[in-house]
Amino acid sequence: MAKQINLGGDIDTQLVQGAREISKLKYQAPIAELDPTSEIIKSVAGSIDTVAQNILKKKESLEAQHDKRIDTFKDLAEQCFDKLANQNEPLPQKVVDAVEKEINRLQGEFEKANITGKKDTKELERARTKIMAELTRVTNQAIATRADFMKMGQSAGNWNPSRIHPDNIDPMKSILDIGNMDANDNISVEFVDGKLTFTTKNYSTGQVRGHVEELLDEMPKSFLEKGPAPATGDFDDAFQKGPAPATGDFDDALQLMSANEVIQEYQYGDPVSFTSKEMFSALPVKNLDNDSMILDGQMDFVKQGTNDGKYGNRNYFRKDDGSIDQYAYDETKTALAGQILDKKQFQDIATRRMAKMGVPSFRMGLIKNMNIPIQVLDNMFMGEGGNKLGFADVFASMDSNEDGFITAEDLVDYEGGQTKFEENIDEIIDALTNIEHPAFNLETSKDLLADYYTNFKMQAYEHKYYTSGGKKTWEEGEEKGENIDDIVSDS
Repeated sequence: MAKQINLGGDIDTQLVQGAREISKLKYQAPIAELDPTSEIIKSVAGSIDTVAQNILKKKESLEAQHDKRIDTFKDLAEQCFDKLANQNEPLPQKVVDAVEKEINRLQGEFEKANITGKKDTKELERARTKIMAELTRVTNQAIATRADFMKMGQSAGNWNPSRIHPDNIDPMKSILDIGNMDANDNISVEFVDGKLTFTTKNYSTGQVRGHVEELLDEMPKSFLEKGPAPATGDFDDAFQKGPAPATGDFDDALQLMSANEVIQEYQYGDPVSFTSKEMFSALPVKNLDNDSMILDGQMDFVKQGTNDGKYGNRNYFRKDDGSIDQYAYDETKTALAGQILDKKQFQDIATRRMAKMGVPSFRMGLIKNMNIPIQVLDNMFMGEGGNKLGFADVFASMDSNEDGFITAEDLVDYEGGQTKFEENIDEIIDALTNIEHPAFNLETSKDLLADYYTNFKMQAYEHKYYTSGGKKTWEEGEEKGENIDDIVSDS
């Protein structure tokens, strides 16, 4: 039975049906507004933190897989640079052949236009001039391709993984493997629209894995005799249902399963084409000045917290009663926001981890702390065609199997797909972090990002403040007050 998510109250058929009814009313009367304080929104809001943790784990796993693929890509790019720069290796023969073929084509056109004497015309002269220019361009294309390959390898250590599209990794890896390009029948090189272009296919590798019933045929007989043969798909249960096998036979069985796990590997991938310039553009690098800016701001407050605590100064971020000093907090946040000058700088900071900070990226942080995006849930959910939907409309669609209950399976697809809920959460996060999103607003997102890192500054400051001798004066005041009361009562 599916585990029920706590949505801040008992979830029953009436609640889900009520959400559907509100959804219907909104469609019939678009002017009707959903009360943001309604029980429906309150109850669903109560589930956000729980569900967010599940989504976060899934996103972190996908991010780790993506980064692992990028790491192997980096290694190959660096090897490419070493071969071209340090070992003076020539470009693959396929590139040389493509250049030679284009030169021969242009030479043939030049011969046709190379008429002398009375039959020569201004048109033929212009044609010859154009062909000569194209010949120069062909040579420059070959030189630029070599230079682009070297630049990709040289910058590999500074790539920004979060901005490298996963669909580009495998095809570009196959092209950058210049040592094996000539032997790779899946790669072709030719001039397309005057540009030296690489086309690759079947660049990804998949695996066909063994099934339980196939593996059972090879199991040691002594192992199978320990208990009844499991039904297909119930192999894991068989270990628990039958008597425990002898240790040696159990180890043999596991080793055999491991050895036979992958039956076959295969290659796949539709043809895609790149010029070297397009490949270089698809591998954006980090702006390390942004890392320094964020880290320096953090360290400034570490030092200030240490000094304030050591010398008995008041807590910079708190008032005498222990509440947040909003003026001090906002001043710190505003100063950070003012250092983010444009969309490009924002994107670099928002989409990746800042070096040496030890915290998730702002984008991942939005998923981890749903208190931020939940503020815009009602007007950021998008329906088909980009139309905005009210929160009740989205909530009504969460009950994917229409059983009257909202469960983990309704909200999070653990198999790698996405529920409507996840899609809408992604839409919110994308609108807040992707500068190309039509709903992106730099000032709004910049303020949220500054708030995100200001919180870490305050945490770092207070940690050092208290460990360096700083006092929570409001707590001391409460203790003194209690002592006075005791004295009065005793008298």
